[in-house]
Amino acid sequence: GNPQFERERLGAINLILAFSVSTKHLLRDEVGHNYTDLAHLLVHVPKFQPGTKNRNSDSIPIDIVVLLTEYVRCAEENAVIDGTTRALLLSYIAGLIESLTNFERIRNTPIPLAYAIHLKHILVLFLLSLPFQLPQVLGWLTVPVILIASVTLLGIEGISTEIEQPFGYDHNDLRMNEFCNELRMELYNLTRECDAGARGVDGWKLSGIVRDTEFRKRERVRRTTEFGLSDFAAKVEVEVAQVMKGT
Repeated sequence: GNPQFERERLGAINLILAFSVSTKHLLRDEVGHNYTDLAHLLVHVPKFQPGTKNRNSDSIPIDIVVLLTEYVRCAEENAVIDGTTRALLLSYIAGLIESLTNFERIRNTPIPLAYAIHLKHILVLFLLSLPFQLPQVLGWLTVPVILIASVTLLGIEGISTEIEQPFGYDHNDLRMNEFCNELRMELYNLTRECDAGARGVDGWKLSGIVRDTEFRKRERVRRTTEFGLSDFAAKVEVEVAQVMKGT
């Protein structure tokens, strides 16, 4: 195909992944684009090239959406896509904006401080009152009953605080890095069948979309082992060994 078109197409693919990664950093209140998983995806954009002044952006995902929209417009003007495909692509881009809006709504809508304080006070007062009410009925069982009630109610209150910001680095937060890596792999699978010459036009490389066969096979082994499928896992291990011998 046209070398210029191939560069633009691969650049748009990089922007799709960059949207996901930049959204992750935005939700974590991480400013800028100089991150190991993001900078190389935007290096073909003049605004984000090294040495460019005023590269900071309030919302990199929005900048990427604008670039993707412009790419679709130019593709239609150059007869690369037809009007139907353009409308379809723009609807997908609108879906990206809607997803970003929903993520920001979750991040920017915490539990009201007054509600959280009041709930904690009510729980403490209720639990402190139990030792004066239950001994007449339960006797020595009062101690384990109060312990169970305290752990349950305080645990629910703690969970509400924990899920207030699910985009961070805590153990219970969403696995944002894994989501981005899965998208990286899906894009790689979609593009690896392309002509090798098209993928290397003028030295272009679809950076960051790398995940070898060995890793994927071992990941299957790990997941099947977790579910107790030992026989299947053993077969996959043999398959891994065969693949490694053939490489």
